[in-house]
Amino acid sequence: MRLPNFIPHEILKMAFDSIRANKFRSFLNVLGIVVGVMTAIVIASILTGMRQSIVQTIEDYGTNNIYAFHLSTGFGHGDRSERSRKPLTVEDANAILAQSTAVQDIALVAPGIGNFGAGFDDNITYNGKNYRRASCDGVSPNYDKITNLTLREGRFFAEADDAQRRSVLVIGVDAADALFSGETGNIVGKEVRMNGQMWEIIGVLEKRKAGFFGENEEDRKVFLPFRTARKVAPQRNYLLHIISAKEGQV
Repeated sequence: MRLPNFIPHEILKMAFDSIRANKFRSFLNVLGIVVGVMTAIVIASILTGMRQSIVQTIEDYGTNNIYAFHLSTGFGHGDRSERSRKPLTVEDANAILAQSTAVQDIALVAPGIGNFGAGFDDNITYNGKNYRRASCDGVSPNYDKITNLTLREGRFFAEADDAQRRSVLVIGVDAADALFSGETGNIVGKEVRMNGQMWEIIGVLEKRKAGFFGENEEDRKVFLPFRTARKVAPQRNYLLHIISAKEGQV
């Protein structure tokens, strides 16, 4: 059945008449649609940005890496069985390397040696300047390769630094900026005081791209050789394994 030609015109006329008669209601309807569409676009953009940031972070730190720790991460203290677990050891890492054909290498990390109860003062001073935001970790010499670290200046730890328990540091950009403002390119070889003794800076980390939520934790890092950390903070016996799998095994 064919509709008369006048019906579309009349329908449009009635619609415009209704809009003119109810301008405020029509405005609210249009505003609601616009707000709804914009909200959906913003949420989609945020989720896309978060996903890209997470993927980029994983790629930056190594897509083949597995982080092993005796406690779960996050908030809370875990149940009794978790709290009773023994920390991982160097021997555990050696056993994994010897028995697993899928593992390429393992970096050892003594995390947070300046945390409360560790007995290590991680406040760093240099020529009257203080840096109190350090996050000190003792790491093995292969840590930079496994986690894809890039140095802005100097070098990372050598096997001799670790074996001889040398008092040397590789610092993040936050510590470098706080202690050596304006001295970029001339930081290596400087000595700072930490935990009542002098430490030589042998390297400065390149700043990583900031994550979705802002600052990278690595910017605050101050690294010392793993065995040095065990010597100066023996109470801190926690150990993190960063297990690097062979290509195609993860």
